[in-house]
Amino acid sequence: MKKLLTNTFLTTGACLMLLALIVIVNQSHNVDFVTTIIRTFASHLVINAGLMITERLEFRYRALNHVIDFAWSTVVVIIIWVGLGWFEFTTIWVLLAISLVVHFIIFILEMHRSHSEIAEINKLIKEKRR
Repeated sequence: MKKLLTNTFLTTGACLMLLALIVIVNQSHNVDFVTTIIRTFASHLVINAGLMITERLEFRYRALNHVIDFAWSTVVVIIIWVGLGWFEFTTIWVLLAISLVVHFIIFILEMHRSHSEIAEINKLIKEKRR
């Protein structure tokens, strides 16, 4: 649960920063930030929960895991884009680009977590050998 909430807050924050940048660049939109924050948090909670489920699936090719993860993220973004009316705010291509950037951030976080776990395991092995 801690990992789910941590990843959700990190990806939500990254996405909100990207959305704020879009609003700054394109000031023609009137955005309700409270609603946007809640929708973004809810969507990232669903995305990260799905990613935790797909994490348990082990495919022969690591790239296939990333494709499935990105497909899950994209499907959630599109469903929320249509269902919650994000089309008023931006186009689908911008949301997909944001989804790709956030997925890349998730990938970097997972790589960092994996390296940390590997380092910890190696440390425990060295201590046990002594």
